[in-house]
Formats: sequence, structure tokens, C-alpha cells
Amino acid sequence: MTLLIFGAVLLGPTLMHVSWQIALYAAMSLTVIRVLPVAIAMLGSGAKWPTVGFLGWFGRRGLTSIVFAVITVQQARLAGVDTILRAAYLTIGVSVFADGITAAPLASRYARWYQTHPHHRRPPMESVHAPHHRARWTLGCCDGPPERSCPS
Repeated sequence: MTLLIFGAVLLGPTLMHVSWQIALYAAMSLTVIRVLPVAIAMLGSGAKWPTVGFLGWFGRRGLTSIVFAVITVQQARLAGVDTILRAAYLTIGVSVFADGITAAPLASRYARWYQTHPHHRRPPMESVHAPHHRARWTLGCCDGPPERSCPS
């Protein structure tokens, strides 16, 4: 719902004032600026490049970016607030659109790669199914903290 309101109220008017510099920033932000830090952060994980790329492309953004843009504008008292907000709004809008278009094909492609990757050569991060990485205690499963009421 937040992203729908964002698109209707903030993104629409922004599209009328987009410069080539803001468009270039949005493109760089969705590729190099987002993927490179993920790749650097995962250097010691042993994850293969398809995993790093997948996590880099589908990493957190959207609502988080909206909140950070608002905080930055309100707290920093920077010059060029309109440009900052337009760049943030365009980046978020293009990101939501790109994620929507690429989610199914890239998830299928990653799943095919994962299934054909030899099990004995997978690094630990890629060799255990996701449910095993999640906390054992979740709302609705147990009535308290794991140490008191959830079975081991």
C-alpha cells in the first residue's frame, strides 16, 4: 500500500522533472551502487557469483529508501533537496518496476543454477535450505522466547 501511494503521490510529479543526471544516478544506484557493496560484504562468505548477484539485485530497498530519503532531507538541511528527492523517488520507482519484471525469470534462473550445482561442492551458505537458517521461534508457533517454550 505504501508503494502504491508513493507511486501515485510522489513518483508521478517527479517524472515530469527528471534530468539525464538523475536518470543516470538511478541507473547507477540500481546496478553498481547497490550490487558492489553486497559483493564486497559477501567476499568471505564463500558464496558463488550467482548467489552474490541474486542478493545484490534483489537486496533491500523501496520502503527503506523512502524512510532514509525523508530522514536525510529533514535532518541534514542540505542544499539541493529537490534534486535529492527526485533522485531517490526515481530510483525507488524504477527499482520496484525492475524487481517486478525480473523477479520470476531471475528466480527461475537462479533455481536452475542451484539445482545443477553439485551438492558436494556448494559452500555452507548455499548447501542448507532456507528454513534451517531461520530462527526456530516464530509468532504463532510458540508462546514465548525459544529458551522457555520452544522445543530444540
